Amino acid sequence: MAREFEQLIERNQNWFRGPQPVSEEELDQAEQRLQVSFPQTFRWLLNQCGYWRATGVASL
Repeated sequence: MAREFEQLIERNQNWFRGPQPVSEEELDQAEQRLQVSFPQTFRWLLNQCGYWRATGVASL
């Protein structure tokens, strides 16, 4: 499933690519602030593509 998700994103990079990728440190900090653990596929998406309206995240 994760590989299928990655392939979908890779095929549609123009749609998913945000202004800049989110670092692992930023993701860790966001998880701590929100007191949640993000799924690995979501972490991968934000780390590879950054965030914007196509990823469902307006900002961290």
